Amino acid sequence: MVGAIGTDAGSADAGDPDAGNADGGNPDGGSDAGADTNHAPIWQVVPDIMFVEGVASSFSVAALASDEDHDALTLLHNGAQLPAGVTYDATNRRFVYDGIGAAASTSGHQLTADDSR
Repeated sequence: MVGAIGTDAGSADAGDPDAGNADGGNPDGGSDAGADTNHAPIWQVVPDIMFVEGVASSFSVAALASDEDHDALTLLHNGAQLPAGVTYDATNRRFVYDGIGAAASTSGHQLTADDSR
């Protein structure tokens, strides 16, 4: 399942494909008893991320997403243009500022947590 949070929207989207099914989540109308239920990743509130111009630093988002099932999470950035000097390091789940880029503000960013289930 995928959990996403948009910096413009400010809320999490559980991304549950079974949402709205009358039986509480089983698409075939049967019981979920004994089934391996997967829960969507959950995001904490992601704060505005700011860097000090001229000071190389990073901001980790790794601890801001969790999974009730303890599945490993992949955290992705939607690719919206980041300010000059800022990159998203998906491997280490952090935004990195090289200390060279000038002060700027951007919007339209979305982070997605995927547990691959």
